Amino acid sequence: MKNTRKKPNGFTLTEVLIASAISLTVMGVTLAVYGDLMRSWRGVELRMDADREVNLALSHVVYGMDGRPGLRAASASSVTVTRTLGGNAWTVAYSTGGSAPQNNSLTWSAATRELVFNPGGRIAGRDISFASAWVTNNMLSVTMRVDKAHGALQVRREVGTEIYFRNL
Repeated sequence: MKNTRKKPNGFTLTEVLIASAISLTVMGVTLAVYGDLMRSWRGVELRMDADREVNLALSHVVYGMDGRPGLRAASASSVTVTRTLGGNAWTVAYSTGGSAPQNNSLTWSAATRELVFNPGGRIAGRDISFASAWVTNNMLSVTMRVDKAHGALQVRREVGTEIYFRNL
C-alpha cells in the first residue's frame, strides 16, 4: 500500500474558522456568566449592607451607645414619644433608672433618613426610610425599614421589636 498523505503544513481555513467560533463561544459564555455573578453579588452585598444598617440601628435603640443605656434600661413612667404633624419625624425621650439616672433621647426624621442618639448627637442609624415608635402599657414597639438602591438593584429590609421596660 502506498501512503498518499501529504506532509502537514498547517491548518485549513475551515479548521481555523471552526476553532475560532468555538473559542469565541466559550469566551462569550464565560463573560455572560461573570456578568451575572457580579450582578448577583452586588445584590447580595446590598442586602447585607441594608441588614447591617437596620440591625445596628435597632441595637442602638434597645441597648444604647457610647456607654449610655438604651430603651431597655428606661424607666417606664419617663418614656414619651413626640411625633410631628405629618408623622415624618419622632422623638423618644426617656430616663434610666438606677442610682445614676440619665436622660437620653432618640430622634428619627424622614428628611434626613437618620436616627440620632442624644446627648451627643450621635448617628445611631442611617438610610432609615421608615420608622415607627409606639408606647403601650410597659413596652415600646419599634419598627424600622432601610431602603437601598444601586443602579437598578433595590433592596428593602425591615425589622421590629417590642421593648419591655425593666424599671417600672
